[in-house]
Amino acid sequence: MTQFNPKEYWDNRLSEEYSLKGVGDIGLPISYNHFLYRVRKKAFRIAVKNIGVKGQNNLLNVLDVGSGTGFYIRQWKNYGVKSIVGSDITDTAILRLQKKYQDVEFIRQDIGCSLAETLDNRKFDVVTAFDMLFHIVNDSNYIKAILNFSNLVKKNGYLVFSDNLSPSSDIRLEHQVSRNVNEVFKLLSDNGFVLKKIVPMFVLMNDPVRTKSRLLKKFFSIVYSIASKGELQGKVLGGLLYIIDIVLIRIKQRGPSTEIFVWQKMD
Repeated sequence: MTQFNPKEYWDNRLSEEYSLKGVGDIGLPISYNHFLYRVRKKAFRIAVKNIGVKGQNNLLNVLDVGSGTGFYIRQWKNYGVKSIVGSDITDTAILRLQKKYQDVEFIRQDIGCSLAETLDNRKFDVVTAFDMLFHIVNDSNYIKAILNFSNLVKKNGYLVFSDNLSPSSDIRLEHQVSRNVNEVFKLLSDNGFVLKKIVPMFVLMNDPVRTKSRLLKKFFSIVYSIASKGELQGKVLGGLLYIIDIVLIRIKQRGPSTEIFVWQKMD
């Protein structure tokens, strides 16, 4: 079996589909992906609320890892931070992002490898990595990514990322891994991080990889089957589930799917 090459995979994927569908669920129409990202936007706001000094967001320096189409670059700009640095593994994303956000510095970086010279010895108040860590299928690269985060976050700064962490054994696919939550938490703790907050990113709208509930898995299977039939089906079903999910992510402490984790660097 040919070893998975993440840079090649994402360069090819984004070259063919540079959109929220390309960085989201490629098997679902743009209309459904649009609502997935609307939920992500809500979850992001809940997760980063009260990060930093209240009323002084303009003092924060942010590094966004895996910037893709720039969705989270836009969220941070709306949040009013002092400066943003974006990074991505692909040349496709970097070239397009540089044209779109000319006031933002972008760096070509595989976070699972050694840091680029332009990031070496730099520290940030907040480092974010949304929807990309579970795409690091090589365990050594995942460990390296956490070490890099530890080196990039200032003392008392924050690491904010989303992941599909499994409550039991690892779930491994060709270009995605749901790792055991206890092992990942220990890795982060060993690198000086303390968990501050968990926010469900989805409850009903995305693959419930973290649950053993057959009913929930069957429900999502039906949702996926219908939504993938076309833009109209994706728009109608996505719109209905969006209304439910934005309520559920506010009231549930944990979710069955992707979650956002907020960690603070204490040493």
